[in-house]
Amino acid sequence: MKKFYESNEFELYMDESIEILSNAIIENTLEKFELFRRIFKQDKLIKSKVVIFGDLDEFRKDACKQRKIDSIPDYSRGWFKKSENASFLCIDKIPLFETKLFYQRIGCVAHECFHNFYRHYYYGDDRITWFDEGLAQYFSGEFEHYNDEDWCSLFKFYKSNSHYFGNINEKINGTNEVTNEYIFERTGVFEGYAASVLAIKYLVDVYGESYVFSLMFNNNEIRKIGLDILSTINEYYDKLYNVEVSK
Repeated sequence: MKKFYESNEFELYMDESIEILSNAIIENTLEKFELFRRIFKQDKLIKSKVVIFGDLDEFRKDACKQRKIDSIPDYSRGWFKKSENASFLCIDKIPLFETKLFYQRIGCVAHECFHNFYRHYYYGDDRITWFDEGLAQYFSGEFEHYNDEDWCSLFKFYKSNSHYFGNINEKINGTNEVTNEYIFERTGVFEGYAASVLAIKYLVDVYGESYVFSLMFNNNEIRKIGLDILSTINEYYDKLYNVEVSK
């Protein structure tokens, strides 16, 4: 691993095989840190360490070794080590520049740092998975370049590949030991990442960013919203995009 950047707020290590993305990642991260300082009312954010692997097998092996576990979820491309305030990520494929996938990849550091800040400055051990993941995706820049057609496609994907529309508060991250009833992300069962960012977009569209920023610090209210947010976004996006999805 090579160190590509260090400041008093974050340090970045990357596999040299993905070095071509380093400048874009650093630029996006610094830009998003300005927003995060405002959200968390901090002049200086706690320092985060970020390590990005360029090989998925190496990322998985390292994650299992450091966490002393046998496996990680198939979808996992990142995890957090609290003792070092460090995030470990994987970008195993370099996307074409200035494509939707490109912006999602370069937003990964801001995404993981947001989790760190939100945990540190507010929720501690009381994490609400859908809200935390939705915020991290939405405010990291991963979806900044989505237009209505892109959002419509994401909604169709989520609705076609999810078979649960109840209380999203019950959904948690995990591996095979987590049953389909509670798993946050599992192919053909529930697309939690798509659902959560669609939920945050809905809240921003309808109530505004200021409302979402204040909601961040009220877990009781977030859980109330989570009880029926899935049915709410289904109705909202069905009407907004006038689409029917075959199940």
